[in-house]
Amino acid sequence: MAANRISYFFNFTYPSLGVNTACSSSLVAVHLACQSIWNEESTLALAGGVQIILSPWMTLSFAKAGFMAADGRCKSFNSRADGYVRSEGAGVVVLKPLSQALIEGEL
Repeated sequence: MAANRISYFFNFTYPSLGVNTACSSSLVAVHLACQSIWNEESTLALAGGVQIILSPWMTLSFAKAGFMAADGRCKSFNSRADGYVRSEGAGVVVLKPLSQALIEGEL
């Protein structure tokens, strides 16, 4: 429902949808946006993702199970990595065909 409320707020007049595929939601959203452009259903698309931690219960469960980094620090691709760190964030990309971006002088 959030995607549709955001679309309404900004007066976006084309279809909007929310995607929930766990860890790959943002990637799937970008893939679907690209497909829409490639299939000429859209000439411009916004795709993004949001991670919000609304409750401490998942973090507490993960910590009890030993999934979380003991020091609370992310150490990706490091031999000292001992778990992962939960965080919040958001990102959005604007997608359009390369030919259109070149014509409009955006590249």
